[in-house]
Amino acid sequence: MMKLFGSSVLIQSLKYYYLDIWNENGYYSTNSLDLLNKGPWYVILFCLCIFYYFLHESQKMKKKQVGYDLKPWRLIWNGYNFGVSGILFLIFLIFLCNCNLYKCTFPKTLQEETATQMFIYFLIMSLINRFTSVLDTLFLIWSKISLQISFGLLVENLMTPIMYFFFVKFYSPGLTPYLVLFDSFFNCVNYGILTKASADPGSKSSSEYSKIIKRLKMLHYMFQNAVLLYFLNYAHCTCSPILSNMLITINTTIFFTYIFPSPSHLF
Repeated sequence: MMKLFGSSVLIQSLKYYYLDIWNENGYYSTNSLDLLNKGPWYVILFCLCIFYYFLHESQKMKKKQVGYDLKPWRLIWNGYNFGVSGILFLIFLIFLCNCNLYKCTFPKTLQEETATQMFIYFLIMSLINRFTSVLDTLFLIWSKISLQISFGLLVENLMTPIMYFFFVKFYSPGLTPYLVLFDSFFNCVNYGILTKASADPGSKSSSEYSKIIKRLKMLHYMFQNAVLLYFLNYAHCTCSPILSNMLITINTTIFFTYIFPSPSHLF
């Protein structure tokens, strides 16, 4: 009887940490959304599958003498992301300025609640767009340009969807709008540089573009952490500790992985 009771308690504890804790601490309006109401497990599973697919495709491409010529497709892809990031930046900026989302208070009126809900829907669009960012690495693998696949890019592709899950699930007034605004801005600049590099590859060498992107990315995540620390210590916002601690961990991890050289032995 005691064994059954102990097993029941263990199952309830696992269920709580696997499912219930996320809805209990997350933003209430996200609990009814299929992608967000059961913790980050689907997102983490997606990232693990993508990492396996990276390794599988890289091993397959090693058997080929030359990679595929994907320059036109890379130009289209980078241009598309440049446009999407720019549009999202403008949308987030409009919400921040005109809908009082810069305030560190939860919505109190129906108008503020509607604006917040619309903002969360755009955050979900950003999350879905982040799922497709894995093509950045896949294009390099398929083109056999393994030297441009840095640890930072690899880790960023795998962890950014998880980061955006926390952006949406643990929405914090004031903090989240600023974070996604700056994230969209840096991504717009990043893909703008990549679009220029794809359109005019002779203007600079690929290594020079890689150095520019690397420095931009490191500045990006260092700036994100600075914003997080400011809101946690000075802005007196009611921030979810799960959100802030997870984002600082992810940003710091990505920042330091950009210091390491390319894992060309894997790709």
